[in-house]
Amino acid sequence: MKLWMFGLLLSQFSKLLKGLDIMVDPPYNPFWVLEGTTFRASCSAEVRDLEWFIDGSSPKVSGYEEWRNSTTDGVRTTVTISKSKMGWDVSPNIICRSPSAGKDVVVGVNIFAAYIRNANISEGNDVSVECRPDSSPEVSTVSWSRDGAPLSNDSGRVILLENNTKLVILRSTPADAGVYTCNMTLQAGPKINQTFTQPVTLAGKPYLFEKMSSHVQVYLNDSLYLTCPVKGYPSPEVYWLHNGDTPVSPSTRVTMSTYEDVAGARLSVRNLTTADMGLYRCAAENGLGRVVKTFHVGVTGGALTCTGHVISLVLAAGVVTWVMRVE
Repeated sequence: MKLWMFGLLLSQFSKLLKGLDIMVDPPYNPFWVLEGTTFRASCSAEVRDLEWFIDGSSPKVSGYEEWRNSTTDGVRTTVTISKSKMGWDVSPNIICRSPSAGKDVVVGVNIFAAYIRNANISEGNDVSVECRPDSSPEVSTVSWSRDGAPLSNDSGRVILLENNTKLVILRSTPADAGVYTCNMTLQAGPKINQTFTQPVTLAGKPYLFEKMSSHVQVYLNDSLYLTCPVKGYPSPEVYWLHNGDTPVSPSTRVTMSTYEDVAGARLSVRNLTTADMGLYRCAAENGLGRVVKTFHVGVTGGALTCTGHVISLVLAAGVVTWVMRVE
């Protein structure tokens, strides 16, 4: 056989062997899975007889879902398996196999748990939350963030303790309430890491986050707009009262909408009448506390005429003056 022909055959054989390689995605081994979350993996190769085996059986026997896809020419096959709410007591033996290629890929799956401790704010006192991966992962790191911004010991009143697994906020305020993100990074192989995120909640009573004038002056037949600048976690329920304990209800003239992600925190009243003047209160509650904002609403302008008598109605700064002339 000529040398160039041998080289060509060797090249084609190398390409064939390479095409028979089984590729697993994601490429972690071992593959870490957080207890209670979803495990999902795919394997692909230029073969038709690609199969997953869970503890020696079909994935469906162990409660896994399975999808199979092939390229239009039928050369490359991809098989995906998925299972939700992986249990702590499960350590599956997972293999992707192609009998025709004579190859197996063993996927090591390690399931770990994380201890999460949420907390409620007691205003003015220090408060702490925790996020601890269990002792199984040999190499793990923990970091924290809130609304996408990382937190550290340099973040104002924040202190991180016990290898960053404990987040402490000094002299807590209601504004500290919300959802914090715990980022757990585990080593999944040499120079390969997996990162898992878990929400950790710090609950607090509602609070007024913005100063607004308590006195509002509007015109007769105009529209009134009031906003209740309230926040809290859990998000508070807002309701409105008029002149005492009379609830304000939606109607053709009255609507309540969302303000700063709080439902019902914006009140609109159209075609104002003299009956709409007075005191308005927005009250916000979330089970941990209650906050109230009061508005003094005055209606300006207008005239009334009654048969037999002429009555002038003058409204200024919310003060009503009646002038009667007897005919």
